[in-house]
Amino acid sequence: IEYITNSMIDAHVNGVLSLTRSPLPEERAAPSPAPAAPGRAPAKAKIPEGDLKIADWTSVDLNFAGSSAAARRFFNQIAAAKEQVYVIRTLQVRNQADKGPKRSAPGEQPAPAPRADGSKAAEQGISFIVGTEHVNVAARIEILRFNFPEKEAR
Repeated sequence: IEYITNSMIDAHVNGVLSLTRSPLPEERAAPSPAPAAPGRAPAKAKIPEGDLKIADWTSVDLNFAGSSAAARRFFNQIAAAKEQVYVIRTLQVRNQADKGPKRSAPGEQPAPAPRADGSKAAEQGISFIVGTEHVNVAARIEILRFNFPEKEAR
């Protein structure tokens, strides 16, 4: 979870709208051991070989706002993580602008009149819209950590 928040900071998102997580494996309720019979020492709980967990997981729901480049950078960073596996279960990307820029009709703007000195009139500045979008991203990400057995020293 710390890696996800640091990745959002490194990607320079505009703002984190929400971040909620499911309970961690340590926080989940563990069954309490059965009380020992009077006069007997409590038995140590043994974990059967089949009950060893191969992987622990938790999930995070997050919403953030930022440029499309920041969103791409964030997802590339979590995809390249080495310590844990991040699985994006749901992803919703919504543009903050509901509608695109208005088109001008072909005959709407008259051609600029030539100047008396023969030079062309100054053209209107071109307005680029690609790459300037800001998006709201909502995602559910599952975090998997594999519990590989330690290799014994020989």
